[in-house]
Amino acid sequence: MGVVDVVCPGAPETAAEALRLAEELATRKWDGAVYVSIRISMFPDACRSVGIVEESDEEKARNFASKL
Repeated sequence: MGVVDVVCPGAPETAAEALRLAEELATRKWDGAVYVSIRISMFPDACRSVGIVEESDEEKARNFASKL
């Protein structure tokens, strides 16, 4: 998944696509915290420009800790 995964022509189509993606990720038992952490580390400048702050080392460790 990149910064922009799909472009929709309007709000209803965007909402439908967001729901489809959420359902797809849920079937994979997706962990949103890990995904967010990966995105923040991949695009730190873009995240800072929209007000998303970089995670602390403690937050990174918590998100990537083994689930075993």
